[in-house]
Amino acid sequence: MKLRLGYIISLLIACAAGTVIQPSSQSILGQGYPYKYGNQKGTVTWDGYSLFINNQRIFLWSGEFHPWRLPVVHKWRDVLEKIKAAGMNAISVYIHWGLTNPAPGIFDFNEYRALEPLFKMAMEIGIWIVLRPGPYINAETTAGGIPHWVTSHVSGHLRTNDTAYYNAWRPYIDKVAELAAPHQITRGGPVIAVQLENEYVDRDDVGYPGKREMMGELKAAIRSGGIEVPLTINDAYMGANYVNGTGSGDIYGDLIALIQGTGNRSLKHTPNSTNMQIHINPCTYPNFREVHTTLGVPPGYEACATLTNAEFESVFHLALLANNAKMINIYMIYGGTSWGHLPFPGVYTSYDYGAAISENRDLRVEKYAEIKRQGLFLRSVPDFYKTDIMPDTAWEINPTPGSSPVAATLLQNPDTKSGFFIARHKDSTHSGPSSFRLKVHANPQIRSQWQVAGELQIPHIANSIQLEGRQSKIITTFLASPPSVEPRHNTLLYSTAAILYFGWMAGREVLVLTGHSSQEHEFAVLLETGVTASPHRFLNTSPYPASSVYTIFHVLPGLTGLVPIHESKNQAVYFVDTSTSSTFWVPMLEVMEPKTPPLQSFWLSIVGDLDPSASTYLTIIGMPPTTKSIYWNGQDIVPLEGSLVDGNFRSLFYLPLNPAVSNLDYRPQSLDNWEYANSLPEASLHFDDTTWIMANHTSTNLSQKPYSGKHVLYGCDYGL
Repeated sequence: MKLRLGYIISLLIACAAGTVIQPSSQSILGQGYPYKYGNQKGTVTWDGYSLFINNQRIFLWSGEFHPWRLPVVHKWRDVLEKIKAAGMNAISVYIHWGLTNPAPGIFDFNEYRALEPLFKMAMEIGIWIVLRPGPYINAETTAGGIPHWVTSHVSGHLRTNDTAYYNAWRPYIDKVAELAAPHQITRGGPVIAVQLENEYVDRDDVGYPGKREMMGELKAAIRSGGIEVPLTINDAYMGANYVNGTGSGDIYGDLIALIQGTGNRSLKHTPNSTNMQIHINPCTYPNFREVHTTLGVPPGYEACATLTNAEFESVFHLALLANNAKMINIYMIYGGTSWGHLPFPGVYTSYDYGAAISENRDLRVEKYAEIKRQGLFLRSVPDFYKTDIMPDTAWEINPTPGSSPVAATLLQNPDTKSGFFIARHKDSTHSGPSSFRLKVHANPQIRSQWQVAGELQIPHIANSIQLEGRQSKIITTFLASPPSVEPRHNTLLYSTAAILYFGWMAGREVLVLTGHSSQEHEFAVLLETGVTASPHRFLNTSPYPASSVYTIFHVLPGLTGLVPIHESKNQAVYFVDTSTSSTFWVPMLEVMEPKTPPLQSFWLSIVGDLDPSASTYLTIIGMPPTTKSIYWNGQDIVPLEGSLVDGNFRSLFYLPLNPAVSNLDYRPQSLDNWEYANSLPEASLHFDDTTWIMANHTSTNLSQKPYSGKHVLYGCDYGL
């Protein structure tokens, strides 16, 4: 794994102390949303806002990964670690029916088709799994993953309740349930949901009847196999298919396939969602597809990666957040390779997909970094997990003269009143800059709680809030201290800079903000009494005029690197420019039980291969005071002299160049002892063809009949 290491924000103290983000003590039901249970044990539940895992509200930020497209099992760990490091907390996984059930009654869940190694790795790394066994999966595979023996031997209509089709898929689903059931979160595993079928309509006037009945049979089969976690739906389009009635799942999700080919340059966003209309479960996008086919102009996945770059993710991922989505799966986070005859004709053998993690497992640095910035925000701000879309009367947006129109959506937590403005260009294809100001009409209760007189003007010192072309922003208001320590207190009055991290470390409240170095940024923070901010030539400070308890920080264009704005015994505030933020990493440990005693001593081991262009210096923030040793690829490293701040809370290290990497996964594999086979054995004079199958069939269930002659020559008709 090649890293661009610059800064590590340590969560070690917070995790060792048993930090758990708990739901608000106030109502978790929201505005008329019924509380639902996903299973009898109540491990995975949900309301109209989001999922709960063990009574803890979460935002499901997931990436699609198909292990069978990376057929070397031990390399899965590298991909999963990169997904977790990007701030994601789950993966979505298709199971390919044809690969695992190649012939009637024959199952192969070994090696790269195996599920158990994936489940174990996910548990070790700390990432949830949404399992998607189909039977139909699409995934740009031949017949959508349906085996050839089914497409040729089954005479009934596929994907209906036809008895012949039922008899074909039922043993496969039973086997998947048998393998997955012991690894559900209800039994101590990582599987938190299972999807029913995939991208399917429910109407009988399209295709053949029996679709809903088939979905009902599938649901019953999965449940009878011991699956207790919620069953999800990935709609064929925003059509409210299987929202309720026969064959419906527990949680409905919209399919969004945004781009059909790399030639599409418009990239328009339509702020609409069936989820927003039905309000029966968390707003869910189980398949946000950033690209579909690769045969556009220009061709190739690198063109797709350029089109769906970091700017694209800023615009369109935040558009999903503006729809109040709380369950999002990015398709793909790692694409891999469609080996053999897996791909359907519309894609290459490569399934790189232009994803943030490329086919060879390298990082597309800027694209990956943008996903990571979004993921770290979602991980750090649990107030965002429960929000309502507020009416336009709650605020005013005022573009500066001559600026292009800007749109904003205000999401507000109904309990804490924290606000999150998703600001973006009204025209999502706009490539020029825009600027604007906000006026927030906070109600008297909020103003009283935050000791603010009058309306909230944002910004106060800076000229405006700026958007570059192809950029969106989250502007945060009224955000109290992280909820892992009660009681919460006022911290962030507002910020036009993005939150990169917000949490507790060694008893300190730590806030890290980020923004483009070419723009102005402004935020107002309640600092510890009697403590002043650190001076900096690109930073202005001023008391907030409507409330003297807050200090306004005005970041000027040109600020780069990590800037400690304020560091004290109980609080730390940092600002980092967007480019430098790509080198930030926030490792996490397992949350210990509350009764576990604090760590008496601590060792930190970092393993990796530095990108040649990366800095060889590493800053660690929030290092436990009981840290005994820090290792880089097994080599002991010590803080540089004079770099320690407040003990060792913030310290600087030098990383040796080209260290010997101990992990065999990072060494080239030996290519000796090749094996080979004769590709033309029948050319031998003594070749025996008595075991060959006689091609004597005169009929086939395939839709394409033979063009001439009376005999069928399709290999799948003969079990080949």
